[in-house]
Amino acid sequence: MNIPVNPDITPERFIQDFAKLLVGWGMPLTAARVFAYMMLQPGAVGLDQIAADVGISKASAWAATRHLERVHQIERFGEQGSKRALFAPMENFARALFNYSRLMSRSGALLRDGATVAKGAEAAARLLERSEFYLAVHEAIEKTVQELMAQRRQAAAE
Repeated sequence: MNIPVNPDITPERFIQDFAKLLVGWGMPLTAARVFAYMMLQPGAVGLDQIAADVGISKASAWAATRHLERVHQIERFGEQGSKRALFAPMENFARALFNYSRLMSRSGALLRDGATVAKGAEAAARLLERSEFYLAVHEAIEKTVQELMAQRRQAAAE
């Protein structure tokens, strides 16, 4: 794999910059930092390691991993012979985007319904315009993700 080199990037800088992006999408800062850290790891990691490497308490690491599990960014694994949990980024990374896309679809449908009860033509037009936009984005995401996942499966089969 040919990876372009950015001489300014360090693991700490990547974590900081990636976390800023995720916070912009509404993710809590600690969860964003933990996710960015986990993306850099070669395999699943435990809470003690996450806490030590990210510089947070074990309780904060636990709260962050719980959030990341709920939003389908990471998954939990058991360690054989131990109650200790290990965490890693989801292999099915498209799942979160599919969930977002479905939210766009439901929002579009609800906005369309809202147009039928809007007070006045201007409000109805505004709702319909947003509805059409959300539904078009939903369709584009679904189509693109399906195409990319098919390409990924094909590449893995070769």
